[in-house]
Amino acid sequence: MGAALFGLCALGAWLTIPRPDVRVMNASGQSVTVTVRGGGAEATQTLGVDRVWAVNQAFAPGPLDFQVRLPDRPEVRTALAAPPFPLRVAVDPDGHVAPR
Repeated sequence: MGAALFGLCALGAWLTIPRPDVRVMNASGQSVTVTVRGGGAEATQTLGVDRVWAVNQAFAPGPLDFQVRLPDRPEVRTALAAPPFPLRVAVDPDGHVAPR
């Protein structure tokens, strides 16, 4: 009985852990710097090849702007009009961001 109660409490604690609203995967094949802006919040991170960034920033519902800087190209901006959360996106080789 005690083990079942402990397991139930552990499950409840796990379910209440805050999850990031946005995850960005770098599928571009090179290191990139990504900035996410929306609802007055902003976060920036440099990602290595095939790395995933769990953006620990709360974004209000509404449009999100992604700015990607690639090493040998001009920065690329992508806007997503009102994405549902949680949002999973990937950066392609041209620096564009698309939902996954």
